[in-house]
Amino acid sequence: MLKLLLLYGSYFKVNIKKLVEYKADFIFNLISVLVWVSIGLINIGIIFDKLQLLKGWSLPEIGLLYGMWSLTFAIYNAFGNGILDIEKHVVTGSMDVLLTKPISPLIQIVCSRINTMGVGFLVFGVFVMIISAYNINYTWNVLKILYLIVTSITGGLLIFATYLILGSLAFWLLHSTSAIRIGYDIHKFAQYPLSIYGDGIKIILVTIFPYAFTNYYPIAFSLGKVPVFYGILSPIFCIIIFILSLRIWRLGLKRYEGTGS
Repeated sequence: MLKLLLLYGSYFKVNIKKLVEYKADFIFNLISVLVWVSIGLINIGIIFDKLQLLKGWSLPEIGLLYGMWSLTFAIYNAFGNGILDIEKHVVTGSMDVLLTKPISPLIQIVCSRINTMGVGFLVFGVFVMIISAYNINYTWNVLKILYLIVTSITGGLLIFATYLILGSLAFWLLHSTSAIRIGYDIHKFAQYPLSIYGDGIKIILVTIFPYAFTNYYPIAFSLGKVPVFYGILSPIFCIIIFILSLRIWRLGLKRYEGTGS
C-alpha cells in the first residue's frame, strides 16, 4: 500500500508540473467540468419549476443526491481513467511490457492516466451538498459527516470496480470500450432518485450496474427515507464489489498470460 501511495504521488507530481506549464488548459478543463455538472443541476431546477416534490424528494434533497454523485465520480476520476486503456494494452500487446515490470500491471494502468479534472467534480459536489443541506435544515454532526466521507470513498470504489469489470472483458472479448461507455451512460441515471424510475431501471441500478449504492442509498438513509439496513449495507456492498472486480481482473490477467498473447 505504501509503495502504491508513493508511486501514485510521484505520478501526481508529474501531473502538477504539467498543470504549471499549461495553466490555461487546466483552467479550461475545470470550467468545462463545472459547466457540464451545472447543466445537470439546472435541468433538475427546470423540473422543479412546475413541481414541489419529485416522488417525495424536494429540490434541496435531490441537490444532496446530485452533489454526492459528483463527489463519488470525482474520487473515481482521481485514479480510474487508466481503465479505458486496458483494451489497448490487450489488443496491441503492450500488456506484455507492463508484466515485465516489478509493479502490478493494474497499478501501472491506474497511475498512467491521473485525471486532474476530478478537481472540478470534487469542488462542485462539496459546494452543492453544503448549499443543499443548508436549505433543508440538515443537521450536521461528526457521525453524519464521517458517514458521508466514508460512503463517498466507497462509492468511488464501486464506480472504479464497475469500470474495471467492464474493462477486464477485453481479456476475453478483446474489446471493452463499448461496455465501459454503456456503464458510463447508465451511471448518469444515478443523478436522480431511484424512486422516479420504473422497475426495469431500478433493477439495473441495484444489481447489474449497482450505482444506487454510491449515492442514492447513503443519501436516502441520511434523510430518513430508507431503513437503516440500506445505510449500513451501502459501504459494505461497495467494498465487496471492489474486491470482486480485483478478482475478475486477476482471472483475466491469468488468461492473458496463459494464452501467450
